[in-house]
Amino acid sequence: MIRVSACPVADMQCLEADDEGGPLYRSSVLCPTLKPMFLRMPHLTRRALVDLIGLSRHSALSVARTLSTSRPPSVAVQAGALALGSGLIGVAVALLVEARLGLPPYDVLASGVSEGIGISLGQAGWALAAMLFAVATAFGRPPSVWGITFVFLNGLAIDAASGILQQPGSLIIRLLFVSAGIFVMALGINVVIHSGTTGGPFELLMAAGEDRGVSRLKVRYTLDIGVLVLGILFGGAYGPATLFYGAFMGLTILVVHQALQDYRDGRTIRRSESNIVSASDVHTAEVWATDDKPELVRGSF
Repeated sequence: MIRVSACPVADMQCLEADDEGGPLYRSSVLCPTLKPMFLRMPHLTRRALVDLIGLSRHSALSVARTLSTSRPPSVAVQAGALALGSGLIGVAVALLVEARLGLPPYDVLASGVSEGIGISLGQAGWALAAMLFAVATAFGRPPSVWGITFVFLNGLAIDAASGILQQPGSLIIRLLFVSAGIFVMALGINVVIHSGTTGGPFELLMAAGEDRGVSRLKVRYTLDIGVLVLGILFGGAYGPATLFYGAFMGLTILVVHQALQDYRDGRTIRRSESNIVSASDVHTAEVWATDDKPELVRGSF
């Protein structure tokens, strides 16, 4: 049930919805006095917070995908969004690498493999993804071209960004790298979801589990915990940032998603109002172009 209420600051109306469905408020861009962002997030945020804990960069895609049903209008836009999002994710991983405070679960294992056999982190990510893709294919969920491209671009971006970024010496800067890495990761994941393309191997394995009656959440936790434990055993880079990332990645994805959604909603409303004003101007011009012009009364001004 949608209600319309007047915005106490802006000269416009704001949409509300009750708790039975839909966002509570939609356009914080246009109405600055709306409720806090957390209260305006989709229903996913009102589930048990345990659903949002411990997301790796691959499993986070499946959570973010439930938030958006939009699809870009063309393959070119899809490819561009996938490339941009994959690049952002790679930069985020590189920021966490250079911070030297620990990596996300999947990358803890990738770093262990990287150190163990002497390859780059991006290449280790490719090797792990290839093995997981093979397992998913055996369970009837082969990767798509989009999924392979996503993994490939991730690896390229990780290695390229790692070659550019310098390790900070100050602990404060290292903490800022961690915070920036988590934010950029959330932004990149949302951009990939906006592309409407398929993601990495975790999504395929979660779908394969669901095909066999196993919930996606159970499969996700098995994968995330499994790669983290194996990564620690293989000597991967884990630390306080691993815990911080696991605790706040899911919530950050939702905050970034809602901010982007608010911006899109605000832009849509602004365009609608602009069209209404334009139509009104055209109608006024047509009226004054006719012979039935209203007569001005002398002395009325």
